[in-house]
Parts: sequence; C-alpha cells; structure tokens
Amino acid sequence: MWPFLTFLLACGSGADGLHPVSEDAAQSASTAVRQCLDTASRLRSEEHPEKASSAVLACYSAHFEPMERPLRAHNRKATLSLEYEFGRVAGHMAQAGNGSEAIGMAGRLADRVERVLASMPVVSAAADTGGK
Repeated sequence: MWPFLTFLLACGSGADGLHPVSEDAAQSASTAVRQCLDTASRLRSEEHPEKASSAVLACYSAHFEPMERPLRAHNRKATLSLEYEFGRVAGHMAQAGNGSEAIGMAGRLADRVERVLASMPVVSAAADTGGK
C-alpha cells in the first residue's frame, strides 16, 4: 500500500500549473546532466562501479532534481520515466561485469534528458529579468 501512495504523491495532481524556466537554466541543466553521466561512464569503464553508481545518483540530485517541478508540470509522464531511469542506470553501474550496458544506458539517458528539457516552455533571459 505504501509504495502505491508514494507513487501517487510523486505523480502529483497535475494541477501544479506551468512553471517556465529560463532557456539558459534548461540548457545548463541538460549540459550538466550529460557531463556528470559521462563522468559516471568513465568511472565505470575504469572499473569503479560503486563510484559510478554514486555519481549517477549525485547527478540526479544536483542537476535533474532542481528541474523536476517545472518539468513535472510540463510532462509528468516523462519526468517519472526519467526519475526511474536514473535509478536503473545507477543500479546497472554497480553491477558486476564490464559495464558496457550501463555505459550505453547512461548515454541514452543523457539524450532523453536533453530532449525532454528542450521541450519545456522557456522564457527568454530578458523576460526573466524584466527586460533589463
């Protein structure tokens, strides 16, 4: 029962409204996610599975999580899917083996984050600062 309630709370009511972000913020988050997932992949290829897994989770917390609220308001299903995928990638990074599957998953996740963030409604930097 608790997992179901947690899932419902994570989904939200859908009444959050749109929270546009600046184009710079969306691009910055996208770039940061790609860079830290690349770092996690490098750690995995250097046979540091636990560090790679931790790097994926840190990436989520530092760069994806701050964009969750506006992203969820824009596309709740994609947001939930990306959240889930961060967990899957972190889990695969920690598994035994050569890590090639996890590294491929990290690259695909970075691509998906870029596409979803690029689809968000954005405000120009001039509008965001009142035109100054």
